Amino acid sequence: MRFRWRRLLLGLVLIFISLQLWALIQLDPNSLNENDRSKRANEPRSTQKPAQAQVPDRADVKAPENLFKVDENLCEVTHNDAKSAIQRASDECKPKIHKSYCDHKAGMLLPSRIERTCPHAKRFVAQAPAVTTKNPDAKIRICYFLIVHGRSLRQIKRLVKNIYHTDHVLYFHVDSRSHWLHSELKKLTLEYPNIFLADWRETPIWGGTSLLTTIFRGLTDMVEKQYKWDFFINLSFADFPVKSNDDLVQFLFKYRDKNFMKSHGREPEKFITKQGLDRVFFECDNHMYRISERKTPIGIEIDGGSDWIALNREFSEWLVFSKDENLEQLKIWFNFTLLPAESFFHTAVQNTHWCESFVDNNIRVTNWNRARGCKCQYKAIVDWCGCSPNDFMPKDLNRLKTSRPIFFARKFEEFVSQEAVHKVEADVYGEYSSGTPSLNSYWENIYNAEETERFSDPSKADITKDGQISIFNSWKRLAKLDGSAKLTDVHIYLERKRAEVGYVLEYKLENGDTRQIYVKKKDEPNNESDEIPISIQIGTKWDVKELVFRDPGGLISTQLPIHASLRFHNVHEKFHAIAVIQDPSGTPADQIEMDIPEDEEKRKRRAKTSTFHCEGELGGEVVAADKLALSLPLRPGVWTVSVYVRGTRSMKYIEDSKTHFTVSPLGLFAGKPIGSSDAARSNGGAKVLNNKKKDLKLWNRFIDDVPTADKSSHFALSLAKNSSFVSEQLNSWTDEILSQGWTIASTCTTNSLSPLPDCSKSYWSTFYPDPKSELGEVNSNGRLRN
Repeated sequence: MRFRWRRLLLGLVLIFISLQLWALIQLDPNSLNENDRSKRANEPRSTQKPAQAQVPDRADVKAPENLFKVDENLCEVTHNDAKSAIQRASDECKPKIHKSYCDHKAGMLLPSRIERTCPHAKRFVAQAPAVTTKNPDAKIRICYFLIVHGRSLRQIKRLVKNIYHTDHVLYFHVDSRSHWLHSELKKLTLEYPNIFLADWRETPIWGGTSLLTTIFRGLTDMVEKQYKWDFFINLSFADFPVKSNDDLVQFLFKYRDKNFMKSHGREPEKFITKQGLDRVFFECDNHMYRISERKTPIGIEIDGGSDWIALNREFSEWLVFSKDENLEQLKIWFNFTLLPAESFFHTAVQNTHWCESFVDNNIRVTNWNRARGCKCQYKAIVDWCGCSPNDFMPKDLNRLKTSRPIFFARKFEEFVSQEAVHKVEADVYGEYSSGTPSLNSYWENIYNAEETERFSDPSKADITKDGQISIFNSWKRLAKLDGSAKLTDVHIYLERKRAEVGYVLEYKLENGDTRQIYVKKKDEPNNESDEIPISIQIGTKWDVKELVFRDPGGLISTQLPIHASLRFHNVHEKFHAIAVIQDPSGTPADQIEMDIPEDEEKRKRRAKTSTFHCEGELGGEVVAADKLALSLPLRPGVWTVSVYVRGTRSMKYIEDSKTHFTVSPLGLFAGKPIGSSDAARSNGGAKVLNNKKKDLKLWNRFIDDVPTADKSSHFALSLAKNSSFVSEQLNSWTDEILSQGWTIASTCTTNSLSPLPDCSKSYWSTFYPDPKSELGEVNSNGRLRN
């Protein structure tokens, strides 16, 4: 018995010694990275823990196991953020990130202290209430700096029409990727002597230092070129005035010594953390890489909120010309900052002798809907989760009733809600007269041949562009245009009141004439069910923030993932709906199950990786959308979507819900006619229809047109044969498919001697009058808008 106790005691002693040795090994300073060592040094001995690898807490990126050391002469990279950034960066950017990281590690990258020269110890806010008495001598000249991108030319022109005055200067910067828009806006500079276009072009990204660079460079241009202006106001294409030019001039004249910016309204520490200001970021590859942590400089108050500003001339000149050491230090610090345009100007004015000029009002309202706008939609370009405001809808316009003076609001998009733009413009300048053409029409360019020829990279295949042009070529054949007719432009056409969607294709003929054709989807039977009226759309560019397709009508080719949107109108009771998607043979390929409307608790439980979205409530409209789980390439042909309501023991088909969409074979690859091997790969369809392996056999009991085994076999043989087609055979197959879903609705010409309809009198044509977006001559009051 005594021997057993001795053995037990000896065993316990050995275990204790082993644990002590293990703990000593874990506390070896040489086994820890720099961050762990600093943490250990500040921890009480009793709370010290084994070293753990740091994991980025904001971006879903994982660091590799090995340490990166791009340059042997630089330091070892031990921080997970930097390791992850170097792993993902291009070969050109890897050494730049490495050097910035090492400079920061050595304390050489950023200033640690910046002197505050504001006479007030804390943040100072000047007051600028609304002007109640007009000054007849008020005169203010504004420099509008418009940072634009995309293809929304008509909306930009409508904005210009509403803000233009001969006293003001309009200075455009066009994103370096928006070639067509740049060429179109260049024409405005020839028509109006106070409209200018920057001869340099940046590629600003959300949250990037490139956006601050763009704003500051535009400000520098306008200061150095000695144009006469009193205030610098930056705008985007999605801004729109909500007060008249006279109202704005009166306000700025009274407060011409002030600077207008909107602050965050939070506790400073919370703002710093939320904005990522305590992290080091580096922009490269059109991406904001997060590479380390940092502390804010001692001595100053960090401020920020919105990057939309109104700066007076005197402060602007100081920003551009001053050699103030503190200002230079701020510029360095914000060069490695996320969302720097939202904080730099605030911090510069608040920590210098300009602090008493700060007004906490950027004279505009932003339409935030964070439930839809904060979905980390910028993670592809920034190692952070960001938010973006929503477009104003008519129901949102009550937000314009604020206690603070405002003169602009954002965001507005005619593509999304033309009615909201109409309402705001009418409130400021009055409604257009009845009978004014094109009030409810909107055109937006989606293709320009010259741009494609000049700026496309022939060495890279652009599946989206190849698919689009394959469809455009088919429409040309279906319209029976001469083969020599050259496609120059394609526009989406929207007419909201008629809920009309179409595409306008413009061609240049050999004789110099211009011809346009109008292509529309073939009409589907109207869903007139008294129980559940529903609208179904399929497309490739679903905007979950605005709940619209950016490609209405859906130009779908075989290599593009697609979304389905189901819009249930006048929902008065809850129900469970299922949309079933069938391939061209009738085989069920996918299904979307949805509670209409969806409970908040269920929405919260949904996985973050889910592509399903449902929004709306009883008594109104409910929109459900999801990315279809279809394997690529899609099978060419006419697909079908039908909707059922599931009861406890039943499955009821919603009458007339059946909707069709076409998937076009790919006729081009890398801009050239597709070859046989690429055609077989692109147009032969996937062997497995559903990429999530959903069990869809249930539908065999409810759908009448599910194919038999013989029919499925025949379809497979036919598809295998057709997918080998090239040239004329491929064209014929494509035309046969697209003619089932699209129709050539009309044709027009600009040749007055032709028997064809005149484009200037065809409501859908881009040559048809559109007064709301046409600029014309300057009025006697110096404005373009009456």
